Amino acid sequence: MDQLHYKEMKQNLDALLINGDALKKDIYIFGHCNAAEELADLLINKGYHVSAFLDNNPGKQGNHYKRISVIPPGDILDKDMKQMLILIVSRAYEAMARQLYEMGYSGGLAKLVDY
Repeated sequence: MDQLHYKEMKQNLDALLINGDALKKDIYIFGHCNAAEELADLLINKGYHVSAFLDNNPGKQGNHYKRISVIPPGDILDKDMKQMLILIVSRAYEAMARQLYEMGYSGGLAKLVDY
């Protein structure tokens, strides 16, 4: 991730976290990539717990980054969606958001970078 987008991600994350509601949420990051790992690092450094990375790629599922598992998006459907926040730092935000809603996801969703 270039410095400009990193700065944007960090500012948007800080704005999202400012009210403290995210502390009560199960945080997921949709898409496992370098930008997602940078986001996970920011969250960890701020004292937040990332529940998992969501990724459609079967080759990534089952992997881990700093003890954070990569799971299929469908694995969240049996959880309390009102207690969830999914963060996306991908150019494919629209498609990812659409996929989640079409699967029946009704929890919180945030786009942190506007590519």
